[in-house]
Amino acid sequence: MGIYGELSSLQGLINGKASEIADQLRRLREAKAEINREQNLLLGEIRNLRRPDLSDQWVGPLSDKYDTDREASYQAMNQIGNEQYDLYQRVIDSRIHALEAQQSHYSFLGSLAHEAESLLHKGEDFAEDVSAKINHIKGRIF
Repeated sequence: MGIYGELSSLQGLINGKASEIADQLRRLREAKAEINREQNLLLGEIRNLRRPDLSDQWVGPLSDKYDTDREASYQAMNQIGNEQYDLYQRVIDSRIHALEAQQSHYSFLGSLAHEAESLLHKGEDFAEDVSAKINHIKGRIF
């Protein structure tokens, strides 16, 4: 494969990886937004678990059991609505940051490939520089 083909292949690989990462980022951001919407809905519903307040109107063993069960439900749902949803969002944020770092890496490699292409168009005198850039790019991709 000639130097043109090798550079073209590297550019295709870089563009493909960048596109793949961009798609993953889009999907993660959509998932995070959906989780946030669901969390807000859940937190709104959790407030309703303690309504109505029946303490003055309803007394006795059934009332006590109902209040105990209702409070247990409230605590369980509150833990899910606050802690677990936040944990999911932190995990997604962590993955987003990692992918953004990869995206920056491939953007940098794309710039190097563009520089190599510019040198290639300058002529045979720059063939050695182009080969060095291609090897540099390969070293960072593989």
